[in-house]
Amino acid sequence: MGGPVAALAAAVVAGLASSAVAGTVIVPTSHNWAWARLAGLQSVLAPVAAPGTPYAYAVQVPLTSPTPREGRLVRVDLATGQLANGPEVLSTSHLLVVGRAVALLSPTAIAPNGVPQGPYSLRMLIGRGASLGPPIRLAWAGPMGGLLSGATSLTAGGIWLPTAKGAQLVSVTSGAVLRTLNLRAGVSDVAASPDGSLVYVSLDGLAGQSSGGTVIEEIDASSGRLLAQQEVKTTGWAALTPVPGAVWASYRTGMAGSANLYLARGLALVAGPSVGQFSPVPRYGSDQIQGFSVSYLGGALWLQSGSGASCSSPSTGRLRAGVVFAGNEKTGSDGWAPFATWDGLVYAVAGIFSAPSNGIVVVRPPAACGLGRAAL
Repeated sequence: MGGPVAALAAAVVAGLASSAVAGTVIVPTSHNWAWARLAGLQSVLAPVAAPGTPYAYAVQVPLTSPTPREGRLVRVDLATGQLANGPEVLSTSHLLVVGRAVALLSPTAIAPNGVPQGPYSLRMLIGRGASLGPPIRLAWAGPMGGLLSGATSLTAGGIWLPTAKGAQLVSVTSGAVLRTLNLRAGVSDVAASPDGSLVYVSLDGLAGQSSGGTVIEEIDASSGRLLAQQEVKTTGWAALTPVPGAVWASYRTGMAGSANLYLARGLALVAGPSVGQFSPVPRYGSDQIQGFSVSYLGGALWLQSGSGASCSSPSTGRLRAGVVFAGNEKTGSDGWAPFATWDGLVYAVAGIFSAPSNGIVVVRPPAACGLGRAAL
């Protein structure tokens, strides 16, 4: 390892909780999870990591425009902290993990009101740099806004994307629609199980559904047969995070939010432990003001809220370790949201509650989180 990553590791070993090292600042928190900011990288959107590699990718947008149209693809070497600039792309493009590769889903244009305009095209990232392959025009004509958080599993040569009332499996080589699921309502999120055998969807606006609720459905990917469903009382929609043998659903209930853990093939609810309702460290079974996000990285389940972050068992929700974010009344919480792990470290988008906006930090979690060397 080299660069800011090596500097962070050396500082942790030396027990330096707050010092300037190689141009970065290591900041202590109340639980002493040290972290360092990667220099020269701000205002990035929805970064993702290429599985099995030390590379992550993000779309960086200019800080000077309140509604930027243009962005630039950036590659981050997680092992060294080195950055590589790629081509210019539209700022509303989405980076998706496709099997063990990464693809860029891009609209044709962005309207003056900021809404992306179709049709969309898919371009695979090629080589070890930040180069893009030729665009593949998609036959999919789904929603043009919102993050496609669940489109991360390669199933029969395609990825699942939401439609107005269902989901479609879209080929990553031809753009053709391989399979269509016609459902009862609009789909706000769609996700495939890690082995590709199951599809999970969040359905909104069902007739007869309780006010403000979301229905989560589990569907056999091959036959399209409905296997199970669960209703969640929400004020918006539920984000889905599949893990081996289960799926997490995170959602808002008003000013607060929470998450549920359901077992695969039946959606049986795994009861959370009895914990404080608004614990500073986010935990399964606890509500959080503004809710919290869920990610599955490095064999651990990560919860991130406005007050802190934690790692837990993905199959039970049992807390392994947690941290309370530093902050003050003027700048708010100096929080971060994980998007990758490598070599025992966590990489996260920082500045999500305070300036500088949306930079990237590298975090050293405790051994209890279960990240070994080269963990991914």
